Amino acid sequence: MADRGAQRIKQLLETPSAAFATPIYAIQADFLASDPQEGTVRNSTFANIEALRNAFGRLARQITAVDTSSAGPKNEALAALKRLDTGLENLSSGLEQATGDGAKVAFENADRRLQRASNDLTRAGERIA
Repeated sequence: MADRGAQRIKQLLETPSAAFATPIYAIQADFLASDPQEGTVRNSTFANIEALRNAFGRLARQITAVDTSSAGPKNEALAALKRLDTGLENLSSGLEQATGDGAKVAFENADRRLQRASNDLTRAGERIA
């Protein structure tokens, strides 16, 4: 049985939050409303990416503040949140560049980091029994 701190981390990881959902849905809506032929991105997309990065940063600070003897899942979650932040930074960079090799590399890095971070967060939560 996990200690109270580990249970708190699990709760933080698994509780749905508007702080995450709102910018995610807004980013999706921005992408759907964008014209890929023009290579333009709404300014709100960048603001929503930043809002999501801030929300993940707050979650990381909350997890950091939790005292637990289960350092493994805590460290996994914090590393995954760092990857999420870097992935979102890559996404923003790719959108700023819009086209070319630099944008392609940024999007590939974003995709790889965001996928891995998502899997790692899930695994960190599952490791806490």
